[in-house]
Amino acid sequence: MENKTYKRTTVTSALPYANGGVHIGHLAGVYVPADIYVRYLRLKKRDVLFIGGQDVVDRYHKMIKDSFEEFGISFDIYSRTTSETHHKFAAEWFKKLYDEGKLTEETTEQLYDEEAKQFLADRYVTGECPHCHAQGAYGDQCEKCGRDLSPTELINPKSTISGSTPVLKKTKNWYLPLNEYQDWLKQWILEEHKEWRPNVYGQCKSWLDMDLQPRAMTRDLDWGIPVPVKDAEGKVLHCIIFPVMMKAHGKYIMPDNVPANEFLNLENDKISTSRNWAVWLHEYLVDMPGKQDVLRYVLTANAPETKDNNFTWKDFQDRNNNELVAVYGNFVNRALQLTKKYWNGVVPACGEWLDVDRQAIEEFKNVKIKIEENLEQFKFRDAQFEAMNLARIGNRYITECEPWKVWKTDPKRCETILNICLQLTANLAIAFEPFLPFSSKKLREMLNLSTFEWEQLGSTDLLEAGHQLGEPALLFEKIEDEVIQKQLDKLEATKKANEAAAYKAAPIKDTVSFEEFEKLDIRVGLVKDCQKVKKSKKLLQFTIDDGSGTDRTICSGIAAFYENPEELIGKRILFVANFAPRTMMGIESQGMILSAVDADESLSVVTTTKDVKPGSQVG
Repeated sequence: MENKTYKRTTVTSALPYANGGVHIGHLAGVYVPADIYVRYLRLKKRDVLFIGGQDVVDRYHKMIKDSFEEFGISFDIYSRTTSETHHKFAAEWFKKLYDEGKLTEETTEQLYDEEAKQFLADRYVTGECPHCHAQGAYGDQCEKCGRDLSPTELINPKSTISGSTPVLKKTKNWYLPLNEYQDWLKQWILEEHKEWRPNVYGQCKSWLDMDLQPRAMTRDLDWGIPVPVKDAEGKVLHCIIFPVMMKAHGKYIMPDNVPANEFLNLENDKISTSRNWAVWLHEYLVDMPGKQDVLRYVLTANAPETKDNNFTWKDFQDRNNNELVAVYGNFVNRALQLTKKYWNGVVPACGEWLDVDRQAIEEFKNVKIKIEENLEQFKFRDAQFEAMNLARIGNRYITECEPWKVWKTDPKRCETILNICLQLTANLAIAFEPFLPFSSKKLREMLNLSTFEWEQLGSTDLLEAGHQLGEPALLFEKIEDEVIQKQLDKLEATKKANEAAAYKAAPIKDTVSFEEFEKLDIRVGLVKDCQKVKKSKKLLQFTIDDGSGTDRTICSGIAAFYENPEELIGKRILFVANFAPRTMMGIESQGMILSAVDADESLSVVTTTKDVKPGSQVG
């Protein structure tokens, strides 16, 4: 939120939850864009305060706080909802609204765990989704179909605390009457803030068009901020409708913008904390040491600003290798290494500009305006693209001018070319400061440039002639395939673990008598040959030694599961020997191969663990 009169800005970010660390979805949707904006405002010397915190237990508070610091998220204040300051502030706010009669008191029925003897928050209830019928849907949302839910909508709800079936029980709570503020909200959002992102504006409009209902300000929980009124034992605050709370309070400046993002998926699947389907920040920092800026760059480039987007490790590798290394890092390395080679790392003097010089300089002078326009409109992805465009301009310029050739025939001209390249390099350190702070710091060290001003972005005299540069080094390094494969293997292991945990065997069929079972003649057969049936996508043709002295032919519709059916030759498999022969694609099939279907719907023929003789009966 920003006070337009005094140019003082407070930036707040959503709270991390207590059920785990921070993952790339949180970073892309909340923390990286907020940090970029705050760093930009600081560079502009604007009065800004960046506040974050969390509602977590001690273990996660420290882990997330440490991860944020190592990742470069530059909070001015990083606190927690259990702090004394937060308790006092929230309680006083609630008491003011209560004393002024701006809250309503209602008795409703909510889900209650009789074993745990407590009312259940939405996320503490799971069950079958009433829309897609997926199991394990939460009381506030189904992670399978994405629909918003209430706990009482779930089919066969269960408490995640005790595993028991909760019951409905009456309870009294205090509500914020959102319906009374509907007309004001329509004017404030729909008329006065049409510049908000289309996804945010559209979501707000859809809520307002449906008519708002009173929203609970308190919950029956054993943790949280106690409600500071009489007869409220066991109640705590749980507040989410912030603009109406501020309007009801009456003494706070309203938020100027709410640049919320959509969702970031991981490898084409929704990120899920409960399924461990995520790239966790604390794990990334261990697996990819020194590559904070690579993740910041990729998440900003893929930012889900107006629609859902997707993170893949292949794209991560490509953006690092083809953009950070091949464009940004390549230009910087060429400029610094050539200066070291020809002038011992001393900035050469700049002579008269030619048309090619003027064109490049004119291009990068405009970058500052473009970056600022995008940042002021919270278009972080486009702003970063414009910063990278500086490196593209530099690469194009140095390739066109070929200073390594010019040096041999016209050293003075070579001095001018490299002076311009170095000025461009210094500009890159400024332009990328909000986006890639670690790389900008490293580049400043290579330039032996202790400080700079944002307003100097676009300048051609950031480095004076005769200035001694530092030692050049690679700004970024190529990420090899095996590094990416390790991350993909980790996700694959997670997927298999989830499938195993979610797998439930098919219901047992109706009971049969032993006499009926005895009618089946199941035997062991040695596969002598196995091949795909021509003109059929489904059938495999087995030639089996069944112990009778005459080979048996069986056709089975399992070709989709065996790309190389030859791998089955030599296996001892189980088959039903006394089915009536059946003609399939002109081939007489004499039995049925027994197979098992796994949790992931893959299939495997049933084999023996020992070399049992062909024709042996199973019973």
